[in-house]
Amino acid sequence: LEPPKDIGKQYNFYIKPGGNPYGTKEKLSKSLVKREQFMICQMIARLNDAATWYKSQTCEEGTANLEKSFIFHHSLDPDNNEGGEKKAKW
Repeated sequence: LEPPKDIGKQYNFYIKPGGNPYGTKEKLSKSLVKREQFMICQMIARLNDAATWYKSQTCEEGTANLEKSFIFHHSLDPDNNEGGEKKAKW
């Protein structure tokens, strides 16, 4: 799934792994938001390009799943995420 073009406006925070309490949003600076937005958009686009190329080279014609639909989280908002609470001690 390609990220939205305005991802930096929608998500100007990060969730520190193991934060106290878990899922606490911490604000990012504008320059860091811009850097992270560029990196996320470029990385996902390049990974999608690589996966599409690989599938076109190795899968029988018409059988490759080229849908860009894999989602790791239902929501990046810790108040609205069914991902569950972290239980690891590290």
